[in-house]
Amino acid sequence: MAHTYILFSKQSDKYYIGSTRDLPEERLRRHLSDYK
Repeated sequence: MAHTYILFSKQSDKYYIGSTRDLPEERLRRHLSDYK
């Protein structure tokens, strides 16, 4: 199943819009790991 997501970053004051076939929790984990 495909999921569409919208993330907001307070730090950069930007929205990120995307889609994934992964679980939303897994995609969020990968997104956050890009910024460490």
